[in-house]
Amino acid sequence: MTKHLVVSIVAILVLGCGPSGGAGKGQDGGASGSNAAPTPTPAGDAAVAAVQPPLDPAAAFASAEASCAADSGHGCGQLGIAYLDGAGVKADRVKAFEAFTRSCDLGWIFGCNNLSVAYQNGVGVKKDARRAVELSEKGCAAMDPAVALQRGVACGRLAHAYDGGRGIKKDVAKANELYQLACDLGAPFGCSVLGAAYAWGEGVPKDVARGKAMLDMACKAGFKISCDQLAELAAPRKKSGGGSGTCPGNAEIRCGGVCVNIWKPDSRNCGGCGNVCPSNHYCNSGTCTWR
Repeated sequence: MTKHLVVSIVAILVLGCGPSGGAGKGQDGGASGSNAAPTPTPAGDAAVAAVQPPLDPAAAFASAEASCAADSGHGCGQLGIAYLDGAGVKADRVKAFEAFTRSCDLGWIFGCNNLSVAYQNGVGVKKDARRAVELSEKGCAAMDPAVALQRGVACGRLAHAYDGGRGIKKDVAKANELYQLACDLGAPFGCSVLGAAYAWGEGVPKDVARGKAMLDMACKAGFKISCDQLAELAAPRKKSGGGSGTCPGNAEIRCGGVCVNIWKPDSRNCGGCGNVCPSNHYCNSGTCTWR
């Protein structure tokens, strides 16, 4: 898949920052785990994930630490996020990795997804693209309806791996199949990537109506980059400095009167105009990614 498509899915996980202007794509400025939307909760963690008044960072860390010690996969996942973000405790990537590992071992797909991201990006552990793929395969194979969204996230990560040959043999057809599955399971990244592919006929037969429908789903889910792409489909982008015509490249959009390539490493316009990456992230193909 090419320049119109989002090429990293760190954004849809709670760990990254992402394409939605104030949320994480991925994407990822960026939403930290503590601010991310809740995910479905297996019965064993129901008490841990019950709706509660917001806790201050120190109290939230203590709660997550106690839950993890009591073998709660959800608690270990939240503990990993706390260590990663430095929320209520000194940031420690190694401890974050250990907590995500424990969360995944306890069967929490959310933890496995974040562990996959850690292996992919070398967060607290040496980069291992193959191990990242294995974890995504595990999550994508989960059939429990209670974790459908996180299954979709895993399938989206697996699609991304097949799409670029990251840790597995490149297979664009398989990637498209998995992007569709991710979208069907409610993971907007899959809708965003495949929608752009259909809208511009990149890797699949061009179907603008289908592409728009998928981009609309992703846009409504908070993916600003998909909203920008819908706007592009509705009206041509203007050249830098005003006037008629389009920006030089299809990956460019008009930001403050200037044509900006939102997929280049510009931490001020990452994946969309004004989408500023946090200080501990950089812009990687339109996605704010951990340094």
